[in-house]
Amino acid sequence: MKDYLFQGYLMNCLRDFRIRTNWSYFVGHVAEYCNVAQSTAKSWFHDGGQPPGRENQIRLMCFLTALGYKVLELEEMGKARRILTYLIGFSILSVEEAVKMLGCPSSCELFHIILDRRSVSQEQLGIIRKTFATRKYDVADKTADLINRYSRGLEL
Repeated sequence: MKDYLFQGYLMNCLRDFRIRTNWSYFVGHVAEYCNVAQSTAKSWFHDGGQPPGRENQIRLMCFLTALGYKVLELEEMGKARRILTYLIGFSILSVEEAVKMLGCPSSCELFHIILDRRSVSQEQLGIIRKTFATRKYDVADKTADLINRYSRGLEL
């Protein structure tokens, strides 16, 4: 028996979420979670709509994962990249904090690391592991908070 609602790439998961839910109601929750205008979040749900930007892509992957989706972009990441995605996507670290922590010259470089367009150095890998070791319970707490806050009335 599968332990997820749907498996697919982010845009396919959003399409499934739209089909399964009263997405016009939940688009407000998505907008709130991603800290964007409702019109921006709404555009992500339309076929051929605007895909989310990097930070919002990370947040959406975490949002949908917490609600029971298996987002393939996240699943296909190496463990360190997935951990870093969780830390940012669940707002445990801001993008700025992650950039500083890993010694990246810019947020663009950080997203290249997350999206596997740049390798992670051994030093960065150690920093990610150490940070997760001290913050893993925060990930669990944030996931539970997300489920409690946003799954009310959600029939998936």
